[in-house]
Amino acid sequence: MKLFSIGKKRNSYMAEDSKTIFHELIYKFKKPWKELSFVLYFIVVIVLFGGLGVILFFFQEQIDESSTYLCTSQNLLTYSIALLIPAFVSMLAQDLPHSKKKLSLIIISVAVLVIEGFMVCWCYFSGALLASIISTLLAWFFWIVVNCDNIYLKDET
Repeated sequence: MKLFSIGKKRNSYMAEDSKTIFHELIYKFKKPWKELSFVLYFIVVIVLFGGLGVILFFFQEQIDESSTYLCTSQNLLTYSIALLIPAFVSMLAQDLPHSKKKLSLIIISVAVLVIEGFMVCWCYFSGALLASIISTLLAWFFWIVVNCDNIYLKDET
């Protein structure tokens, strides 16, 4: 009789249940980077074309440095909100009904939306560029997590 089960794999169903929502989000963030079509879509369509309003602002005639700073942060924040909110709606519509971690998913969603609300206030009332950068990174993260299994962003389709 064996006392220890060294090298024996745990049941994958049990292992999946023991993971936290954070493990699941990180896994979904890392997963799609193997697909060239996904990476190209993200960089070209989401970052470049989606952020065109922010990028084109730099080619306009600048009035003064302080207004440039404020407008850049506000444009970047508007871009991030336009990307984040549809990603959250999709995540709640796609993942929530099938998730075993419904409460965790709802708590994460509410927490991120509260953080986003804080970033909006911080950016619009003080012109904080850091707030809009953090907000954009957060929006990109959740867009990737939501679209990691999107069959239309794979080369096989």
